Amino acid sequence: MTFKFFQVKLLTPSCAKFLSIVMLLPLILLCRLLLNGSMSNKNESMLLVYQSSDFQLTSRLGCDTAAVVNILAHRDATQRSLIQHEYRAMYSEDLLKRLVSELRGKLETAVLLWMHDPAGRDAIVIRQALLPDLTNLDAATEVICSRTPSQIQLIKQNYQAKFGVFLEQDIERHTSGDHKKAVKSETSGKFERGLLTILQCSENPAKYFAKALQKAMKGLGTDDTTLIRIIVTRTEIDMQYIKAEYLRKYKKTLNDAVHSDTSGHYRTFLLSLLGPNN
Repeated sequence: MTFKFFQVKLLTPSCAKFLSIVMLLPLILLCRLLLNGSMSNKNESMLLVYQSSDFQLTSRLGCDTAAVVNILAHRDATQRSLIQHEYRAMYSEDLLKRLVSELRGKLETAVLLWMHDPAGRDAIVIRQALLPDLTNLDAATEVICSRTPSQIQLIKQNYQAKFGVFLEQDIERHTSGDHKKAVKSETSGKFERGLLTILQCSENPAKYFAKALQKAMKGLGTDDTTLIRIIVTRTEIDMQYIKAEYLRKYKKTLNDAVHSDTSGHYRTFLLSLLGPNN
C-alpha cells in the first residue's frame, strides 16, 4: 500500500545557586517548578504545504525507514505537528501508533520522542526518569533546571494531562525513599550529582550537555538513553553551542563521535538532528 505523504515547509523571519548542602534536591526541584511565566511567541511564520514523493508503508515489508528518517528528522515541532494532523485526516490513522508498529529498538525510541512537542517530550522524559525501577534524578533535574519558567509551566500542564498526576507530587513520591536518606551523608553520590547538575545546567548548559554526551559515549558500550534524550531535546534549543563546546573540549566533532558509536538508520536519524558536521 502506498500513501501520498504531505511535507510541511516552514518559513520563519537558566536554576538558582546552591542553597545549602542540607536541603533536599526534590525540594529544590519543587521550588523550581513553582516558578510561573507567561508564554510569548515572537516568531511569526507562514506555512506552505506541498505534495512530496510517495511515502511507502507496507504491511508485508514494513515501512520505508529511510523515508521516515529523512522526512521527520528534517521537520521542526510545528511541521511535525501538522504532519501528524494531516496524516490522521487523510488516512484515519494515528501516525505515532503506526510508527510504533513499524519501527524497532533505539530508532523507535528516538523517533517517537522527537515527534512530541517540546513540552510533551520533556514531560515524558521526566516521567521515565522517575520510574521506580530506574529513578534517574540527573535526567529529571537536567530537564527542569534548563527550562524557562514559561516552559516549565507548559511541562507541568502536559505532565498532568498525560499521566493524571501533578509533576510536583510525582517528584515528591518518587524521591521520598533512599534519596531523602542520602542527605544524612555529605558524600552521597546521588545527592552530590543532583546538586552539581543544577549548578552546571544554570551556569553553562552547553558545557554540561557536551560533557554528558561524552560520558554517554565513553568506553565500551553507549548510554543510548542519555544520547537520545540530549540530542532530541536540545536540537531545537542550543545544539550549535553544544557542538562547539564538544569540539573545543574533546578535539573532535560531536557528529564524528555519534557516528562512531551508532549504526544504521538510528545513526542516520541522530546525525540528521545534529545537522552539518562542523
